[in-house]
Amino acid sequence: MRRASSRSPPPVIRTAGDAPPHFGAEAPAESDATTASLAERENIKQAILRQLEGQAPGQAGDSRARQQRTNDSMVHHRSGVQAQAPDGYGGCNSNSRSPTYGRGPLHPEDGLGGPLADKRPPPEVLSPLFTFGCVIFFLSPILQAVYLAGDLDVKFWIGSWFGHIAVLLPLIFVGSFFFHLRHGRPNRTVLVSCLLIPSVVLLGVAQFLAVRAETVAERLGDSDCHAMGAKQRMQDSVDALQSLFQSCVAAGENQVSQGVQWCSQYEARREEHRSEWDYLWAAEERFNCGGWCQVGPQLFLPGAFPGDPCSEAVSQSLRRKVVRTAVQLRGYSFFVMAIVSIAALCATMSSCVRSSTPSMAN
Repeated sequence: MRRASSRSPPPVIRTAGDAPPHFGAEAPAESDATTASLAERENIKQAILRQLEGQAPGQAGDSRARQQRTNDSMVHHRSGVQAQAPDGYGGCNSNSRSPTYGRGPLHPEDGLGGPLADKRPPPEVLSPLFTFGCVIFFLSPILQAVYLAGDLDVKFWIGSWFGHIAVLLPLIFVGSFFFHLRHGRPNRTVLVSCLLIPSVVLLGVAQFLAVRAETVAERLGDSDCHAMGAKQRMQDSVDALQSLFQSCVAAGENQVSQGVQWCSQYEARREEHRSEWDYLWAAEERFNCGGWCQVGPQLFLPGAFPGDPCSEAVSQSLRRKVVRTAVQLRGYSFFVMAIVSIAALCATMSSCVRSSTPSMAN
């Protein structure tokens, strides 16, 4: 085994001027003098700093108290926050806290607080923007409804009353514009109404058009003329026009070869069947059809070879044009209504949560 080392620690070498160390109460007076010197230099430093800050020596405590009261005011009072920090935030002092502490930036009594308080658009900007957005959002479905109301087949077989309702929908947006401009702040009920009412109206119009057009098209496509009263009346008018055409030919009127409208008795007989004869004329020109329930010769455009009976051609037109457009309009209106309803529900729930937050905190 290795023997333990018997080396002793190296001796401490002192010079003649060094004094032996002392501990406790036997410490020399130089340490007290050094501490006093440091305290004096700290007092001088503080005095110089107070002079640079423009404060008197006796005002330091008052300044700290005022700063503490200011911080408390910034935390608990909204007016104090705006006075001390216009941008909505507290200072950089370690004792200061955010002005939104305790109440939150969306307190129901303050509306939008914090940094969003001064960033809300003014009503003279919000009203035109919201009105323009509504017009752009509903322009396409309103134009589609007006277009269908002006279609010849729709006017004759379904009606055009819904077009007048669609034209009146922009008046809701105009009323919202003047309401917000007068009251100076947005109203949630008015905003939701401007989006929900046109959606519901257009949805109802689209549903009516889709169901009605499909029903009329199905009955017009049937070979039975008694499937619908309007279809039978149309056939009776076509029979009367056919009889007039044959009487004019028998009377030797050569110009009738260009069409029954050149017959001498056409205007006199037209007063009785004006709408039916005018519609049959337009149908022969648009669809190249002849007859009504059954294929027959064309009376207004003689010489052309008819393809289908006009009732079947009109049936296909209603399905291809009206039913498809109505389904698209219904889907668009339902989508808008669903989005607006969900947004309104979320806003209501958010308001309820914000209003219940202070009571929970208390």
